[in-house]
Amino acid sequence: MGWSRTIEQILAVSGGVASTGDLLKRGVGERAIERCIRDGRLLRIRRGVLALPGAPPEFIEAVDAGARLTCVSAVSAA
Repeated sequence: MGWSRTIEQILAVSGGVASTGDLLKRGVGERAIERCIRDGRLLRIRRGVLALPGAPPEFIEAVDAGARLTCVSAVSAA
């Protein structure tokens, strides 16, 4: 499995949004992150905040503000 698929899976279980630090803690390298951004599979919301292209806007806003999404956040958005 390629890193882009792994990154997409990590973000999918995080509501489509995560911090760069969260990905790095899970073993994803900076080059893999940059490649996904360059290829359009990942959006840089701001420095340190990444999202899948279809991520819910309220999740992006929450993570951008420094909040952590929980399973309750994900269920309420479904």
